[in-house]
Amino acid sequence: MHYTIKVYQDDDYTVYVYVNSNSLIFENTNYSVDYNQKVSKEDIQIKWMTLSGSTEPKENDQLGLANVKILKDGSVVNEKVISFVGKGVKAITDVIG
Repeated sequence: MHYTIKVYQDDDYTVYVYVNSNSLIFENTNYSVDYNQKVSKEDIQIKWMTLSGSTEPKENDQLGLANVKILKDGSVVNEKVISFVGKGVKAITDVIG
């Protein structure tokens, strides 16, 4: 699986986050965050995690989550946890449940 998170800023300082995957169970998504100044690389934090919360993937514990934080002056302005497997887990739950 390939997961991609791209962060852009337009001329009115709105920050756009685009999330993509080649997984059949993930629906590509995007969202925007109002931001009244130029964003820097240091203002964007992306922490990749496995479903068990580890940052080190293993054969039986692959990456499936990304915690995306947008900071301003060291404080969190926006934070989202992106699940790349949520739709698949829901589908399995629906079938079993």
